[in-house]
Amino acid sequence: MGLREAILEDVKQQGIEQGIEQGIATEKSEFTKKLWELQEFSLDKIAILVDLPQEQVCEIILALLQANGQSMEDAELQIKAYQTKFVP
Repeated sequence: MGLREAILEDVKQQGIEQGIEQGIATEKSEFTKKLWELQEFSLDKIAILVDLPQEQVCEIILALLQANGQSMEDAELQIKAYQTKFVP
């Protein structure tokens, strides 16, 4: 295998790895949204189930709520209210 082929193979492998990482991130985001819509799990539990930090889970949910027409302030208030639902 020549240098050119080796470089092309390396670029191809990097592209595959990047695609896999993006696919995993997309799946985690979609799973987060589905768990949020169920309204049955605390944000802590959602973070554990999707294997993401709670801050990232909140970012995904904020983006979802804003995409559904809520302002940033209203979305933040909804998340805070939701969190109180799971406080013992």
